[in-house]
Amino acid sequence: MKVALDSFRVLLFDQRGTGRSTPATPQHILSIGSPEAQAEYMSHFRADSIVNDCEIVRDKIAGGKRLTLIGQSFGGFCMLRYLSAYPDAIERCLFTCGLAPVGKPVEEVYRATFKRMEKRNARFYRRYPDEIENVRDLVRILHTSPAKLPRGGTLTARRFLSLGLMLGSGAGLEKLHDLLELAKAPGAPAGELPELFLRGVDDAEAFSTNPIYWLLHESIYCDGPGSASAWAAERARAGVAPGLRLHATAGQGRRADSLHRRDGLQMDGGGLLSPPVLRCPLPPAHTHSSARRRPLACPAGRSPRPRSCWQTRLTGRSCTTSTTSARATPSAAH
Repeated sequence: MKVALDSFRVLLFDQRGTGRSTPATPQHILSIGSPEAQAEYMSHFRADSIVNDCEIVRDKIAGGKRLTLIGQSFGGFCMLRYLSAYPDAIERCLFTCGLAPVGKPVEEVYRATFKRMEKRNARFYRRYPDEIENVRDLVRILHTSPAKLPRGGTLTARRFLSLGLMLGSGAGLEKLHDLLELAKAPGAPAGELPELFLRGVDDAEAFSTNPIYWLLHESIYCDGPGSASAWAAERARAGVAPGLRLHATAGQGRRADSLHRRDGLQMDGGGLLSPPVLRCPLPPAHTHSSARRRPLACPAGRSPRPRSCWQTRLTGRSCTTSTTSARATPSAAH
């Protein structure tokens, strides 16, 4: 930032639903009305709308001058959209991270991500081998008795494994290890988890207050008119599951074996910890205390009322089966 200020007037932009812009929290979304109205509202938080907002800022604050943009992660995706929609408005773009895989199907993106996550998992368990048994025990406990989190919502085995999101950061291995150590704190009743650990899980997640990432993440990888994600992460996860076979331990039995296999665990080497976007569709009721949030974000093929599915409104396709295509517009990808 200091270097940039030597040569530029720097504008820090809080995109829609984030920072000091009107936040898209579960409470706000639920106040809008019907699930269809909620989904319609969420459809305005994609890259096309964000770029249009930037154009207003450029006109009103920058006096219509051409911009130099710097973007990280989804910011890079937004810059590609900006270049497509308003090429004359841009002086240059600086990508620090987040160059969209243009021309690549979304399934290929998630398959590559799963491979990288397998390597990160292997690195984590090599560094902290005691966590293999710790993770295994936690999954068993949570399959039997999901835990209520202090801020609301339910910690299931599947949600617990989504803490693998931490492995993507520079100090993520150490932070995850520190969190898992809290699960060993003494004093918890038999079959329950320490409150200190549950509070740590709450602190490690942001989806209960910032649902945009969970709701819209997959659609940003759709590329061009007519492309569809159709829960690509779920399909990619199923594709790698045969290579992550479960070996049931003594006392688990066949029922536990089937439950763990469905979540793609490698129990003889610890659980496969992965980001929540790689475990979609994760039931929203797990991530917020209010069950009323379910109709907005119901997973494809998991809702008894397809018309209430947010993906129907966002993409124009029905959610009647788990493989239903979710039509994505170019703006969802760029």
